[in-house]
Amino acid sequence: MSPGKAVDKEVRISCIGLLNAVYYFTRVMGVPFEKILDGLPFGMEFLKNTSNWTGNKEAFRFYTNCLKAAKGFTHTDWKTVGEYMFTNEASGYFKLLFKVLPLNVIYNNIPKYVQSVTKWGNCEIISLKKGEAIYTLAPKDLKLRDEFSTGGECYHYLGIINSIPKVKNDFNYMGEAKHEICSMPMHIILKNGYGYAEGACGYDRDGFKIDGRLVARWIRLKQRPDNERFLCRDYDLSSREASNALGVTGDVFNDGVKIFNEGEIYNAPYCILRFTYKKRFYIGERLNNKKMILFLEKQLQMTEDKFRQAVWAKREMEESMQEIIKRDDIIKSYMRYSILDEVYSGGNPLEFKPVKRSMAIMFADIRDFTSITEELDPLALVEFLNQYIDRINTVITENNGEIDKLLGDGIMAVFVDCADAVKAAIEIGKLLDAGAIKTMKGADDRIRVGIGINYDEIVEGNIGTSTSRLDRTIIGDGVNLASRLESLTKFYSSRVIVSAPVAGEVKNGLELRYLDLITVKGKSQPIAIFEPLDADSAAAAEFKRRTLAEYMKAVGHYSAGKFQDAIKTFKKLKNELEDACSKNSTCYDHMIGIYLQRLEELAGSGTGKKFMKAWDGVYRHDEK
Repeated sequence: MSPGKAVDKEVRISCIGLLNAVYYFTRVMGVPFEKILDGLPFGMEFLKNTSNWTGNKEAFRFYTNCLKAAKGFTHTDWKTVGEYMFTNEASGYFKLLFKVLPLNVIYNNIPKYVQSVTKWGNCEIISLKKGEAIYTLAPKDLKLRDEFSTGGECYHYLGIINSIPKVKNDFNYMGEAKHEICSMPMHIILKNGYGYAEGACGYDRDGFKIDGRLVARWIRLKQRPDNERFLCRDYDLSSREASNALGVTGDVFNDGVKIFNEGEIYNAPYCILRFTYKKRFYIGERLNNKKMILFLEKQLQMTEDKFRQAVWAKREMEESMQEIIKRDDIIKSYMRYSILDEVYSGGNPLEFKPVKRSMAIMFADIRDFTSITEELDPLALVEFLNQYIDRINTVITENNGEIDKLLGDGIMAVFVDCADAVKAAIEIGKLLDAGAIKTMKGADDRIRVGIGINYDEIVEGNIGTSTSRLDRTIIGDGVNLASRLESLTKFYSSRVIVSAPVAGEVKNGLELRYLDLITVKGKSQPIAIFEPLDADSAAAAEFKRRTLAEYMKAVGHYSAGKFQDAIKTFKKLKNELEDACSKNSTCYDHMIGIYLQRLEELAGSGTGKKFMKAWDGVYRHDEK
């Protein structure tokens, strides 16, 4: 069963979660190991290595195998899996943390856990009060959800969060979890989770149908009376155009197993998860009155000193855990998120072996930074850099990247997906244009940044020794080229320059324009470079789009050695540019002037037969 159109993105998933799922399906459901791992390129030894990771495609095959092999298992049963995995298989770190911290503190930090550790979805608190916690949960990437979801991820998180009272202290607490509203599309649940073929189910003006039978109607959810920012379960029937969810009209069965219940809500903008918990008098439920009295009398015999010792021990443990949390937050500020994820998952970064992987590498550097440093005192300069890096880091992480190095006024970041890297670069430019990064008193009003992006196979590993200092980083020629491209943004007066491998990986939606065929210092192999048009001002981008065909014609003449034809075409473009600039001062195209100057120098130095025979159209940069 194919989940549909492929998604050009790979998400790393820790083997810890897959291993815990194996334990549930083999021990509880009685599914053989062989069926769970069918068709996968790894075995149990790979999963048991806590430092290993797998991709979303392999994880999707893994969870699909679990669904097929577990008879009667539905997407809502992932709640039970989540409860089992976290109650029985959670790391000692989390169990200790949950036993010590008060429940209200734990529930208040659930969004932080979901967003910083799991990376699957965005979580937000709707309401948090004594005995009750209500959250929203929505996937970060809808394309990835539609491609690789089996329909039960939200129920899985429902089970994990519902297990917290049990992990904390099953003796004192009891809880209940409800999935009030679900954001999962019904067709994705049926197609990816139950193997329904294309055309067996779908939407029309009335609602959602399976084999032509209407099973859910279009509805419009109402706003919550206690918080109008969020929706509630109350709704009115609606047209398809005005709807924001589907309401199941009756129980739905698949092979005799109920998969949808009447009254359930799907296709909502986000999930709503409600948790209630309360203390219970556990003794009274299990002991008769006489035994209860004897038990209480025995407890009252505890001396005041022992009671005080117990109170102090609890207080010291709580203080120790607060210190652990404080140190945890400090470590997060100095460590890459991927390494922190590895630690949370039970892995040991010290044992990380060097690996080859293909990644997009970004270098970004503040232009004219020396002049800024001359006008700012050291304290103001540090304050400015911290503000700048904080905003840039937010853009990078929101586009699925992470900063690998801070290089003074520059940064080196890595991305799995080239499109994410280019989008991040464009957004950084727009952030600067909007004045979101405020300059300090005495500094230049406008902050300008040059960004270079390359895509290549690099080596990631620990550099240094565990007895002195270690640095998890990436090395390789691809990293050096990305740095060179960042430096060349000054030469080409371009905000963002990307290499040909990046251009080859970027799909629809991002427009790139060819700049030049070059070699960088120390390299003889030519490489084509490009610029994303969306990184320019609106007027410049519109001019470059409108004149793209003529521009490429002129570049073609230049590359072929037809210099007079190239000069003629570029001069025509220069006239059009001057006309556009007279109407809008934010219009520019620096490549026209760069090529004309280069062509004039070529014409002045002569273009004899020997020269033309050696001509290859490559511009060689001799400086870093």
